[in-house]
Amino acid sequence: MADTLAFSVVDLADSRPPYPCSLCSVKPASFQYHIDSDEPTFQQLSGSCCLGCANNLLSSFEELRRARSGESTSHDADAVAN
Repeated sequence: MADTLAFSVVDLADSRPPYPCSLCSVKPASFQYHIDSDEPTFQQLSGSCCLGCANNLLSSFEELRRARSGESTSHDADAVAN
């Protein structure tokens, strides 16, 4: 199964005011994102996001990838050790 998360930079030379982040609606968007999967029931997602939300998307995407592959995260390993 191939899942993809792609980012592109918003054109800062554009004379229009910056779009708000479509995820938090607070900060101006710095990136465009596109999420896709070859899973039949998955619908493509795309929008614009700020740096903080881009970081959250990337972290969540990595956690999902690890969960699907059966890898444990450092957070999971710490929970087991305690």
